[in-house]
Order: sequence, then structure tokens, then C-alpha cells
Amino acid sequence: MNEQEAKDRLLKKGKKLTQRSFVKAAESGSVKLVELYLMVGFDINVPDQHETSPLMAAVANERSELVVFLIENGASVNDPGLFFVGAYGAAFSDSTKIIDALASAGTPLNGVDEETGFNAYDLVKDMGNENIANYHCCPVNI
Repeated sequence: MNEQEAKDRLLKKGKKLTQRSFVKAAESGSVKLVELYLMVGFDINVPDQHETSPLMAAVANERSELVVFLIENGASVNDPGLFFVGAYGAAFSDSTKIIDALASAGTPLNGVDEETGFNAYDLVKDMGNENIANYHCCPVNI
């Protein structure tokens, strides 16, 4: 499929050709929609007006398949907040798929939340999820 065909498909689905719409596609977890935005030429690492990148949106919405897809397609994993958000989601879902993908890709594991001053380990432990807090990719407790 070429760029014009991808653009036509997005428009036919009622999608706008904006960075915010691209990030919303990531929030929804739709790999197919995200692929169309990439075919049109959207940059995988550009955040929307709320400073949310497609990868952060996928992590925050616990879209593990899309997280892996974005990482495999060049999404930057250098934001320390990614792991914090991923660990937070893991504490609720008790799933390690996203934090595994982030850790394997080299995401900094010791990011600190500016509001609380907690790192991912502190947050997850405070939430009462010992399984995730002690999980191998949460070594930020040292």
C-alpha cells in the first residue's frame, strides 16, 4: 500500500490526519491504524500537543501488542517516564508484558514521578502489588 492509499483509508474511516489522531490510534491499541499513520508519514516519536508520544499512549493504556510493535518500528524508549507508567499499569493488571518489552528495549528503569517523588518500585509496592514490585525488571529499589 502506498502513502495515498493509506491516507484514503484513514479518511474513509473518519480519522483526521493529525498527530493527536495518531496518538489516539495508539491509545486504542489498533496496530492496523498505527500502521496506516506510519505509512502516511507520521513520525513515531513525535508527541501530540499534550506531550504524549504514541508509545507513551500505548503504555498508559496497557496495549502490549502495540507497545512491542512501536518499539520494533523505532519508537524511542529513552523517556524515564515510560517505565514508571508501564509499572503503574502492571500493578493494576498484574501483567508484565509491557514492562518486559520496555526493559528489553533499554528503557531507563529508575525514572521518578515528579508529583510523588516515587520511582516505579516504590509506586508499585505502595499499591500493594508485591509480585510486580519484586519482578526482575523493577530493580529500582536499590
